[in-house]
Amino acid sequence: MGVVLRGEADFESVRHELDPNDFYDHRHRAIYAAINALAHRGVGVDLLTVHDALRSGPDTGHVEPSYLAGLCEAAPISSHLPHYLSIVKRDASRRKCLEVVRRIETSLRQSPQDKEENTTDRLIQELNQLHQAEGHIPSKWQTACELMNAAHVSVEWLWEGFLARGLITLLSARPKLGKTTLLFHLLTALFHRQPFLDRATDPPGKVLLCTEEGPVLLKRRLERLGLGEDDLLILPRSAMTGRRTGWTETIQQIRLAARQGVCLVIIDTLAAFWDVEDENDAPKAGAALLPLQTLAQQRGIAVLLVHHLRKTPGEEGTAHRGSGAIVAAVDMAIEMGRDPQKSNRRRLTALSRFDETPQQLVIELEGGTYRSKGSPEAVGRAEVKEQVLGGLPGPEEDPIERDALLEQLDPKPSTSLLKEVLRGLVEDEELVERLGAGRRGDPYRYRLAADFHSATYIPPSVAESNPPASPGQPATPSPQLSQDASRAVRLIQEVFPGTELCQADDKGRGTPP
Repeated sequence: MGVVLRGEADFESVRHELDPNDFYDHRHRAIYAAINALAHRGVGVDLLTVHDALRSGPDTGHVEPSYLAGLCEAAPISSHLPHYLSIVKRDASRRKCLEVVRRIETSLRQSPQDKEENTTDRLIQELNQLHQAEGHIPSKWQTACELMNAAHVSVEWLWEGFLARGLITLLSARPKLGKTTLLFHLLTALFHRQPFLDRATDPPGKVLLCTEEGPVLLKRRLERLGLGEDDLLILPRSAMTGRRTGWTETIQQIRLAARQGVCLVIIDTLAAFWDVEDENDAPKAGAALLPLQTLAQQRGIAVLLVHHLRKTPGEEGTAHRGSGAIVAAVDMAIEMGRDPQKSNRRRLTALSRFDETPQQLVIELEGGTYRSKGSPEAVGRAEVKEQVLGGLPGPEEDPIERDALLEQLDPKPSTSLLKEVLRGLVEDEELVERLGAGRRGDPYRYRLAADFHSATYIPPSVAESNPPASPGQPATPSPQLSQDASRAVRLIQEVFPGTELCQADDKGRGTPP
């Protein structure tokens, strides 16, 4: 203003840059307002005209002529005008930001029950508008080098390969297939610091479980698995007021839980809580999941969404019910399907952004808990191997060809899989003897190896029920059995694990060892 008063700068060059309220000192606000009014009327701006305008205005007596003269003397040369102009604009912007914060703080004090997400959104919106209005748009990006050097940017698995902080996992299955059962067994492993399905877990601290189940069924599950944990917070669907507002309330409760230290949020099921009536509507589905994505990334919360599969099967993550936007919004999408061979067996098929997630995993409910059986290929080989060893003739019997063996197996494996299993039993494990040259007129024929007996091979189901002896504990001797008795003993070991064996003669008659 001193440069303008000296006549060294055109006021029009700064007139549209500042407002009188941009000045902190009330005297400066009055002087600038007077200069602006004179310029608007086309009157020349100097010490006398400004002083007269101040005397006739509401601020008479607040600005002395000596103060105006001091501004003229203290002002730098006109070339420094843009620099000082930027200082005034910067400080004015900061004061406005502080005023917004004070206003929000007052609102929170006066209305402690006010919805925090609305208050926060209002604060951010006002600050963004303020910055944009002032021409200050803050950059929100970071360099690739900064991202790589950030210590906190790494995958923190709660359940290795399937559930991690800051990420969203989708688990879908058909109704009554065991989604919630699997979920509660996972919670048991997390709270008891145990591996789950042969994969490491990390205790999540507090967990928020949003569930559609009623208190009677929930209590039974909790009692059965010993999950009476203070850190397990349960939000029932019945606590939400209505269908149209239930999802908004759920997001509010998740935000509240995050402030109280919850690191894992489970929604079982998604359809019971969100307000998307048409799940095939991609924009609505994506918009509904956006708050969860923001919460997960900003708060570092792991989110597990339990959902349903559609009626018809699909490939590459398309079997989940609803729009593809649902799968696109999550980081890991897992389909849980029934295994046709065993009623207590399930198959997990995953579509994931991470290499740690297995594409397929076979699990089985045994002894009241789920156990991993490995990949479908490994499970298939193990079962065929067990069938082959149970179906081949003994060391003293006539060998049989592969096709004859295949006819005995039920269910029948593919020819290529049977070839692979037989090759491994012959060449790698030496449990099976192969005779013949493998050509026309002299095909390969197979039977159990001469030194094979029941203790040589233990089926996987028996091995899990009978772990190896601890160090220092003498192993049970392995008596030799006749070929007729070996098959029966294998069957008995499977049905009655831990059965004591007896020495048998060539007629199958046994005597205690």
